[in-house]
Amino acid sequence: MQKMIEETCRKEKINVKELRMGSRRGAIPQVRADLAYQLINELGVPSVEIARQLGVATSTITKALQKR
Repeated sequence: MQKMIEETCRKEKINVKELRMGSRRGAIPQVRADLAYQLINELGVPSVEIARQLGVATSTITKALQKR
């Protein structure tokens, strides 16, 4: 999971710390939503753990997935 987050941030040119601080600047929310979708569907990671790793509330992950 950690590796996927770091690779995605590198590819999207986003600082991992900024992603984890809950920032809503620019493309960060969309990257966070894409990561959540991938982590749930590919790795089966629970949304609670994804929220912890991405620095947001569980409800944020749920809402992001509903918008997809």
